[in-house]
Amino acid sequence: MDYSLDNLPTEILDINGNLYFDTDIISDEDYEIDIEPIIYKIRFDYNSCKNIMVMYETANLSENDKSYVMLKMFYEEEIPKDMEKAQKKAMEFLNCGEQKENKTKSSKKIYEHLFSWFQDWKYIFSSINYTHNDILLKNPKLHWYIFNDKLIDLKEDCKYYEIINNRLAHRLKKATKEQQQARKDFPEIYILNEFQKVNDEKLKRLKEMQNKLNS
Repeated sequence: MDYSLDNLPTEILDINGNLYFDTDIISDEDYEIDIEPIIYKIRFDYNSCKNIMVMYETANLSENDKSYVMLKMFYEEEIPKDMEKAQKKAMEFLNCGEQKENKTKSSKKIYEHLFSWFQDWKYIFSSINYTHNDILLKNPKLHWYIFNDKLIDLKEDCKYYEIINNRLAHRLKKATKEQQQARKDFPEIYILNEFQKVNDEKLKRLKEMQNKLNS
């Protein structure tokens, strides 16, 4: 990941109508010294950002409604006036400041959707804590960037690592007998429900949340 863990964004600045992270290097052309930037607080902790990911996976809402709910979940108080720029900057943050890699269609088809924030969260949480000395338990407000840095650096004997390897092996048709048996014995763990929907009670709470955000 192309960022310094000692210099992590926690705010978004509006300077002359352009949005920047508070850690961005701003050129003299973009920044006029006599104009005070508008500061937007963001929810940068891993749990808040994880909840956004779960919302995208599970909420029975239109894409436009999901985008709006995401903005309300991401910005602590006020959303920047330019909603399109506000969404673009939020998504850049959720992607840890990186541009998505261009993959071939065949490669993308094989490797995409190997996990679900909604379905796999307890294994992600426990595996990061197992690998990194209970870091999430000790730091409930851990920055989203650091969380992702820890997520891609897991011990090979953790449960989440084993689940992803199982799914990938089946997708590549290279599953061992042990992996095949594990899938049969525990389909709720190893078979990814790509179109998982929230149950009625959770959907009701999401709609109530959306109504409150819209009020």
